[in-house]
Amino acid sequence: MIKPVIGRPPEIVDIAVQHLQAHPEGFMGPWFLGLVGLTYMMGILTGQVIKYFSTFGYESLRLFLLVVSCIILSIGQWVVIIIAEWDWSVANYGNWRRFAMVPWESAALPVITWATVFTSQLFFASRCYALYGRSKLVFGMLLLGMTACLGIFTFFASIIAIDPFNLSYLRKISIYGFSINVATDVAITGLTLWKIMHGGKTYSPQTQHGLQRLRNITAEAAVPPTICVILNIGFLLGMGNKNLVSHWFAIVSPTFYVWSMMFTLNSRVAIRKTFNASTQEEDETLSTSFQFAKHKAGSKGEQGETQKTTTTFAAMPELSYPERSLIDADQERLGGNPQENPRRSKEHEIV
Repeated sequence: MIKPVIGRPPEIVDIAVQHLQAHPEGFMGPWFLGLVGLTYMMGILTGQVIKYFSTFGYESLRLFLLVVSCIILSIGQWVVIIIAEWDWSVANYGNWRRFAMVPWESAALPVITWATVFTSQLFFASRCYALYGRSKLVFGMLLLGMTACLGIFTFFASIIAIDPFNLSYLRKISIYGFSINVATDVAITGLTLWKIMHGGKTYSPQTQHGLQRLRNITAEAAVPPTICVILNIGFLLGMGNKNLVSHWFAIVSPTFYVWSMMFTLNSRVAIRKTFNASTQEEDETLSTSFQFAKHKAGSKGEQGETQKTTTTFAAMPELSYPERSLIDADQERLGGNPQENPRRSKEHEIV
């Protein structure tokens, strides 16, 4: 067993080389497969980004910066992995000490990885912020979890650079960071689904179908990255220092978060078609308005006597559509206060 020693003393590096030579597939294999998986995900992200900009173009500065930042960070991670694989497997082929010395790529990856996760989570946290009436409490709690996770893994990277052989301490720090990250993911998904599902049973079949589709999209976007992080925790605890298979999940997990963000953005077209609504108001918080028709059981009143309900969904500012008829609704709005004037009901936003 490698005892924790600050720095990279030669005798500790020699012990690490013996471990690598005994199980090369368990240490070098996950890094190589991580490059393969990351390259595959980069291809998927490229298609998503092309589809997004060809469909929506430039929407707002905030959304543009989020998308571009995630893509730049993902490319940066991909480049670092390529450099590491070239250094270990080509330029220094057969030199096990090069890998055992824990080069700079091992310390740079956690910072890039969790900066990518933080940026993509910021998009979903902003949706919750708008969905709950711009609640600073909701956004602050989510931001606290995201920032804590980023801070923990930045500290994790500094430990790798200074004391790379303190494996038990590194494992303990990473478990704390992963746990906070999973809790934040569950909170974001739970808050979003709760708001979407609240009061949905009182609306027309068309609106019910639209809300169901929106719930499915939310769940589909949340499940892959969360499962990836949970598997990372499981393999880290189960395999320990005998195998680096957990590194594969650590390498590909950021691209799953970016995929979730792009999947959500590109799904807005399908949501619009489902609700068959028109954009009524745009603001700088990346919002798009939809008007729902509320079903009135047993009502035989004339058309046009009902009133309008407005609920705001995904971010699509400055995007024009052909004229479409608005669907009238009753005075009660989704998640709103029935005592308010129905003609001037305040919008709820899902960003």
